[in-house]
Amino acid sequence: MITALVVGIIVFAFCLSMLLVAYTLFAQVSRNQVQLGCKTLALSVAEELKEELDDDGSEISVYLKDKLKSFDESDDENINRNVELRLDGTEAFDYYDVKVSFELISKSEVEMYVACYKDYGNFRDVQSYTVHKTLRLK
Repeated sequence: MITALVVGIIVFAFCLSMLLVAYTLFAQVSRNQVQLGCKTLALSVAEELKEELDDDGSEISVYLKDKLKSFDESDDENINRNVELRLDGTEAFDYYDVKVSFELISKSEVEMYVACYKDYGNFRDVQSYTVHKTLRLK
């Protein structure tokens, strides 16, 4: 009877350890999928924004040029030269949060940061990916 109890406890401990290993692997694969999604979305948004900025007539290009003009006309050296956009509206943006920041360097140069992140709400496990590109406005 005692032997069966000891064997049962050992088998139970082995099953729990296998369950822990399986959950750890599942969580790791899930985290990698979210990171891959963040990376893919950030790279594709950065590429699309680059194409939009290359087009002189696009709304974002005109908006940034107007901002650059207003910054250049200002005499204040401490003026905030950052423009931030928050993207939403499609199904991909419902799952991920995408924030685009433009830092206006000169009359024709803009640094773009595309940050994609997924927050699970527990403030411990935030997956993110950031793309940085320096662009020239025409």
